[in-house]
Amino acid sequence: MKLYLCPNLFTPAQVQAALSCLDVLTRCWHAECSMAPETAQKLAGSAPGEISSFSPGEADYILAVGGDGSVLRAAQTAVRVQKPLIGVNMGRLGYLCALPMAALRENGPELLNQLKLSRRALLRFSLNGQEHFALNDITVVKSRFGETIELSVQSGGTNARWIGDGIILSTPTGSTAYNHSAGGPVIAPDVSAFCATPICPHSRDASPMVFSDRNMIRIDLIRSPANTAEIFSDGVHAGDISSHLLIDRNPLDLLLMISTPS
Repeated sequence: MKLYLCPNLFTPAQVQAALSCLDVLTRCWHAECSMAPETAQKLAGSAPGEISSFSPGEADYILAVGGDGSVLRAAQTAVRVQKPLIGVNMGRLGYLCALPMAALRENGPELLNQLKLSRRALLRFSLNGQEHFALNDITVVKSRFGETIELSVQSGGTNARWIGDGIILSTPTGSTAYNHSAGGPVIAPDVSAFCATPICPHSRDASPMVFSDRNMIRIDLIRSPANTAEIFSDGVHAGDISSHLLIDRNPLDLLLMISTPS
């Protein structure tokens, strides 16, 4: 079995967790493991065994090692090569993770037979000649604290205009995350829709909106004291806009492995 690992290595504890996972997979699962060259270099001196160098497209599975943040980052790799993504939870919550680390230690590769494939829609947009896609959400927010911006959202003949801190455009997968915290609806993963939720709107009448994922979504910056707004894709800053942003459904879904009810 070939596994391509995307571990979280921001802290010493996360490095140790990645090494522990690598040890279990190579020694107990007898799996051939690879990862990005820069990641392999960070672990090379302490790795329990040999780290292979095959590409993500050659792997049987992509493994995100860490937590939900790791799954969001690994999704960028998994969707491009259309390989199933498995989240291994080393953190606290891990809503998107199918397996806890303890399960890897206690079980062999047959553990994968207990998982099922779930196709997850992603949002897509282009900015400054670069294409971005998001598994959870895209947010358009004000650039300066203490000010408000005015945005309009249009899709399939439906439109809304909001004044506040910004908006969250969420997939069904991300509807339980930032979107839900901001008062947005929870959408089942198999529903073909996206939702737009205002962030701290200046009107009691401002309500989230649900759009079909078959239509293009246009966000216009109507007013901003800074003459710009910031864009974040799955929590990562993607750039700024001063006019409008076009967003649609990415043509390729994420192949996410999830646990089945026992």
